[in-house]
Amino acid sequence: MNAVSPTIAIDGAAPARRGRSPTARALAALVRDPLAMLGIGILLLTAVIAVFADVIAPGDPLDMAGIPLQWPGEDPEHWLGTDSLGRDVFSGLIHSTRASLMIGLSAAAVALAIGVVIGAVGGYFGGWIDNVLVRITELFQTVPTFLLVIVLVAINTPTLGVIQVAIGLASWPEIARLVRAEFRVLRDSDFVLAARAVGFSPAHIIIREVLPNAAAPLIVTTSILIASAILTESGLSFLGMSDPNVVSWGGMIGGNREHIGSAWFLTALPGCAIAVVVLAFNLLGDGLNDALNPRLRRREACARRAVPKRESRRAQHGGSLSERGDAVSGRCASGWRPGGRCCGAGRRHGRRGTAVAGRAGAAGGRPRGALRPQADPVRGGLPGGGGRDRPGHRP
Repeated sequence: MNAVSPTIAIDGAAPARRGRSPTARALAALVRDPLAMLGIGILLLTAVIAVFADVIAPGDPLDMAGIPLQWPGEDPEHWLGTDSLGRDVFSGLIHSTRASLMIGLSAAAVALAIGVVIGAVGGYFGGWIDNVLVRITELFQTVPTFLLVIVLVAINTPTLGVIQVAIGLASWPEIARLVRAEFRVLRDSDFVLAARAVGFSPAHIIIREVLPNAAAPLIVTTSILIASAILTESGLSFLGMSDPNVVSWGGMIGGNREHIGSAWFLTALPGCAIAVVVLAFNLLGDGLNDALNPRLRRREACARRAVPKRESRRAQHGGSLSERGDAVSGRCASGWRPGGRCCGAGRRHGRRGTAVAGRAGAAGGRPRGALRPQADPVRGGLPGGGGRDRPGHRP
């Protein structure tokens, strides 16, 4: 005997499909965004180059490899040219990928660690604790970020680790204010009150209950923060405050800024690399915002549901939506009004407008935009026929 399926169909309807999880819906929305996928592709390529930099461009990028100031294409061994010290530009670009990504990721990690702790504690507990932490955050925000980074790097030796920590220490106030705002909204939610009633500790509620629900805006902000850290490091290198023992895109720009007029490619190539990677992070951040923002998802879902209704309405009335709206108001696209002449479509629209106005008059009101029927000067009656003896006519 055949096994009987446990699914019961009611009135021939198919069984309801279980809805997808929020993570699956966010991933599906991210995949449908072409700009976000472009950003992800650029970042994946950049990560592959950073991992296999020694294979793609073997050797030390700081060693002298050829004649100084060779233009791209002059030497087949150095197809992107050499700088003022004879170092290969292509090797420097490849190895700089690793340092620039490391600076961006490490600085973002430092800023997240500080900002999440301060914002979560202040937003969850409130009171005097929140007031003290907010004042500390505002104190850091009174100093410009780039100026604070310059001061922190100038106090210490400009090494790669010092630059990463300095950028992270100057960037955490934005994260703290974002996390505090999310925690102030979520701390009085039902699931938080239930966790308190069960007896969970505040640390458990903050880490396991509230923080995962506030992760969406944090992910978006982190992608932008990484791009900002790469730009900040480039500005430091342009001012000569980079690590001389590590090659980076900003260091290449800063080391060759004296040759902008004679050999512009030495600064243009690393500048283009920075612009492409920063653009990729921004595209990824915009895509994550569209995918993780529940308001935008609901708005897009409503728009998708409204499209079939508009299409069916257009097919039912044999015209566009603008024609449909003009029909209700009693005027077509060619300028016909009740009491005038128009094409066949205009007369059809006019009859529709007259009917709507007549029904509204019978109900004691008139819809907004509907015109009162007027007498036809040629036929001596209402548009659509009937003359003065038509029932319901009012002079």
